[in-house]
Amino acid sequence: EMAPRAVRVGHYLAANAALLMSSVAERVTLHIEDRTDGAALLVDPALLTTAILNLLSNACHAMPEGGHANIVSRNRDLSADDPHGFGDLQHGEYVEISIADTGIGMTRNQVQRAMEPFFSTRDNQMGTGLGLSSVYGFVRQRGGDLRIQSQSGEGTLVQMLLPRTH
Repeated sequence: EMAPRAVRVGHYLAANAALLMSSVAERVTLHIEDRTDGAALLVDPALLTTAILNLLSNACHAMPEGGHANIVSRNRDLSADDPHGFGDLQHGEYVEISIADTGIGMTRNQVQRAMEPFFSTRDNQMGTGLGLSSVYGFVRQRGGDLRIQSQSGEGTLVQMLLPRTH
């Protein structure tokens, strides 16, 4: 059962930094940066942790030889003039939590299918294909959206946009 509560993003990231750092492989360097100035989300902290850990796991698998992953949180104000609009989100204040990696990236077709349940870019033995679809479900359930930007050989950026709470 979900237990949403107000979670200050900067405090959350600081309190969970050790867990997040320990979840990445030794060959991956993780950098965490909060730019939200105390902004809060109304989320279940356990589900937020699961979402971020899923995204970090994907990033690590995309960097078999090692690399860099970054978690950055920032405030976003979506307006009618926002050239980087997120799907069908209403205008308003959001927090973006992005996970970027320097991995192998994905093709356009893989990006288009990435949030489908059971779709995986890994070998059949290496995953269920449920991680990204469950992250997408969590984000949409909280009134947000998820966007993936990637190119083969160029790494991947996954952006979760979640409504701010006051």
